[in-house]
Amino acid sequence: MPYTQDNGRLSISQQLPIVVISVNDLFAQSADVHVVGDYFVGSGRLDAPGDTSVTVKNSSPAFLRIHEVEIPDEASGRVMFNENEIDGATDAAINADINALNLAGHTAAFVGVVTGESSPDPQVVIETTFDRAAPQWLGTNFANVLKPSIELLGQSSASPSDTTRGDIDNVGGLVRISNTTGSISTSADINAKTIEIAAGGDVLLSYIE
Repeated sequence: MPYTQDNGRLSISQQLPIVVISVNDLFAQSADVHVVGDYFVGSGRLDAPGDTSVTVKNSSPAFLRIHEVEIPDEASGRVMFNENEIDGATDAAINADINALNLAGHTAAFVGVVTGESSPDPQVVIETTFDRAAPQWLGTNFANVLKPSIELLGQSSASPSDTTRGDIDNVGGLVRISNTTGSISTSADINAKTIEIAAGGDVLLSYIE
């Protein structure tokens, strides 16, 4: 055993294999449907979902370092007709809004309309599921690796000196950070409608001045 534990203290007696995955800045945003013309008709599907997601899943023994993650808090997942936003959570409401703008004699009959209004919230999911006791790691060097951590650096990889960047932003939805066996530490601000943090080890929250 390359390390021993005594009264909660960890003593390392030899070198351990450590792998670090550094994830650069991540950005995602839903798209809109823009239509310009005298009329907007059809019976097909309009698909402008607002359920944007950023997912980082790590099942390896690597330590995870996350820079900036952003799903912007801006209107998206919209259907636009001649710069007018078409509102409604149902097909009937969407078609009624379009037909109110159409020239006489032209009728929209779209089905299966998906917009940001009718979509689930956007989400950011960052998770490490490594378990050194799992069968695939037995007999390997990684069976003795320290429990890998997730670190939210609070720093943009593109602009490391810009202290206004480096946050985890998803104001309109969920941010979930989980680590099955290891710890989670964050120097980043996490801005979200719902925040879920779960760790098999410690959770350390700090900040950068």
